[in-house]
Amino acid sequence: MIDPTAQACAGPDDAKTVSLAFQVTDGVPPSAEAVLAALRRRVRCPDDDWKRALLEAIAAWPLATEIVDGVRLDYLIGGEAFDWRLLAARLGLALNGTIDPNSLSGWLSETDPSGGFSDVEFIRLLGAEKHRGHLSFLYGVVVERALLAAIEQEVTKRRVASGQPPTELARDEAFERLYEGTHESLWGEFLAEEKGRDRGHHGPKHEHLSLGDFDALTYWLFKRRLKQSEPARVASDTRKGINHLEHMRAANDRRLRTLMTEGSFAPGADDKRPIKMTPVRRPRGPGTDFRFRKQAHG
Repeated sequence: MIDPTAQACAGPDDAKTVSLAFQVTDGVPPSAEAVLAALRRRVRCPDDDWKRALLEAIAAWPLATEIVDGVRLDYLIGGEAFDWRLLAARLGLALNGTIDPNSLSGWLSETDPSGGFSDVEFIRLLGAEKHRGHLSFLYGVVVERALLAAIEQEVTKRRVASGQPPTELARDEAFERLYEGTHESLWGEFLAEEKGRDRGHHGPKHEHLSLGDFDALTYWLFKRRLKQSEPARVASDTRKGINHLEHMRAANDRRLRTLMTEGSFAPGADDKRPIKMTPVRRPRGPGTDFRFRKQAHG
């Protein structure tokens, strides 16, 4: 178990000792508080890689969901799909600026599914179980959302080519093509199936919906499509989603380079108020933006 009384490390050798604190002992995982305490010490270690430290902390993190600053964060969707970036954002916030906000936000907004690590290294750092969950999230949420965006784009292009103006109804037509139902009707089916986990929802426009709710709907739609479609159609649609995702990522990378050049990720260094990081899912994009804002005084 993690020793919460351990002192902050003084050098690279101590960093190796602190990293052992993330490991499970006698089959008992560390508590969330213990993981955070060890991570805070770890990122203060000279010459240590904070990205690796975050991923190792994520591998040991015991909570599937929690409420932070009044916001529910769902790291595990449908009991299967794991959003490691959302958890990394939450852990980064808890470090209170120890990691440079520009660097942290830039890393979390990168489009590489493995965070810039090789596949082998990423699996080793994240752990086999959470890596399987990451793949489920990648294909069941990220690629699925890209597929829906690709179909919606096809619908819009067809309307424009025939002399018709674009319309918001393109989304419903895309839903009909992929899932044989409108967005609103499918949302109702989803809530009906999930009512055993009652979260107090009343429809797709409810003001208290979280990122996890929209991700859960997307993952549910993904599994529904797999059950209802022929294997060849599933493979074709998956390729379409991946191809569209690559186009979206190229555009996103250009946007991120612009933001980094303009210094738009983080608040000014002379502003000493606490930083609050807010994950914002792009509704038709490949992933999540992680934005910073200063908390109000008082």
